[in-house]
Amino acid sequence: MKVCILPPEPPRLQIQRPAFVIVGMMRSGSNFLERTLNLLPSVRCHGELFNPKFIGLAADLGNEHLGYHRHQVAQRLEDPLGMLRQLIDGNDRQTCGFRLFLDHEPQAMAEALYHPGVRKVLLTRNYLESFVSLLIARHSNVWLTTHKAAQDHDPRVHVDVDALIEFALRQSCFYNDVLTALHASGQRHVQIDYSEIKAPAHLNRVLEFLGVADRIDAVSEPIERQNPTDVRDKILNFQPLVDALRKRGMARWFV
Repeated sequence: MKVCILPPEPPRLQIQRPAFVIVGMMRSGSNFLERTLNLLPSVRCHGELFNPKFIGLAADLGNEHLGYHRHQVAQRLEDPLGMLRQLIDGNDRQTCGFRLFLDHEPQAMAEALYHPGVRKVLLTRNYLESFVSLLIARHSNVWLTTHKAAQDHDPRVHVDVDALIEFALRQSCFYNDVLTALHASGQRHVQIDYSEIKAPAHLNRVLEFLGVADRIDAVSEPIERQNPTDVRDKILNFQPLVDALRKRGMARWFV
């Protein structure tokens, strides 16, 4: 399989302070993980700094930080590595992190992934659960909430098997690229799954890897889970979907 995240030649990202990146995907619990880490006094975790549509500064910082505005993407495009370097080295806490997804700025992605000073956290989730959550968010236009919202719409969605497989293939290729880059550059990483992000033991395992002295005794709820029911109860065509996946020999990866 062709790997598209190639090492930068020569590497240009130069940072002086501890940093980390959360490699994830949409609807994988990355917002929850980001905000949980930001409750610690020694961690500053930004969001999707390299989202094509916005600069994902940490939620509690407002719209502007260190001269960068959340909605001024053109400023970032002029010098993406300069922005990343300034946010890391000008960080107000001990360690600075950010979230990195498939469609984010490729130059910054390569520099961060191959840089040994940027520690890597891989956040995963079952692809069917992520895809269904994504469909529900698009249908309801509710992407994040800090309180339990009234259910004023049918939360169930119809899942197209081809769209699901395309989503899963793109995401799995991305994760494969990331792991290949880490292996080729001799870097370690820590992995945490969506099912583990509310467990102090797993969160503390991540903090230990990041070299952070803070520990979590109990997890608060900075973000409300929007669709807490079982995935089969969110899919209008659950059994036909499973049958279609079985015909393709793929059901065991999803259900």
